[in-house]
Amino acid sequence: RPLNDGNFTVSNLKFNGATDAVDATVATATTFTVTGTLEITNGAVKIGAATLDLVHLTIKSTTATAGEGLVVVASGATIRVSGSWTQESGGLWNAGTDSTVEFDGTSAQTVDQEGTTDNTDFESLKTSNAAGVTFLDNSLGGFEVDENLTIVSGSAVFQDATNHVGDAASDTFGIGSGASATFSGNYDNDGALSFNIDGGADDGTLTVAGAITDDASDLGTAFTPGS
Repeated sequence: RPLNDGNFTVSNLKFNGATDAVDATVATATTFTVTGTLEITNGAVKIGAATLDLVHLTIKSTTATAGEGLVVVASGATIRVSGSWTQESGGLWNAGTDSTVEFDGTSAQTVDQEGTTDNTDFESLKTSNAAGVTFLDNSLGGFEVDENLTIVSGSAVFQDATNHVGDAASDTFGIGSGASATFSGNYDNDGALSFNIDGGADDGTLTVAGAITDDASDLGTAFTPGS
């Protein structure tokens, strides 16, 4: 069922299709806006290199079997979420290379994911919410961003015991002027760390309450403190 008829907006949308089957596709070059909740209860929703604007995203599992609700994201896709993100332990999130998820709400947001990092990791992740975004503890896996993590504004709090950012030296963990990132557990960054990403005061803050992984990168493969 391709959702490719130009740009369109719906209030709430729920998918309950066949397990592991692609029941709906947001096609390339489409801007698809859900002003309420997008809920994937069963089956799969595939997002092409499109823009998907959401208030709330829920990926559910109707049974204890993994793969009941599945979101497949193509390379280059952008998903913007202004509300909550909930992923149950049986729901699967499969992010394509160079895809980006941005949390851009105006009130405090929470991200609640349960599952292994293979089923919950982001490719690139951005937060731009002055009221802050909290990533709750994922007891089954941890927090992982495979490419770039950017804290544009506000605070981002990561409550997981294990936190991994970047897979290559070319990846960047950037913290904007006046923004802050707090890791309640360990911190493992295999990309660069930069406080100079927006031409502002370069006064972002990084707080690590747990351990810093002792490897070749430590804080990052490169460090740009700003002007």
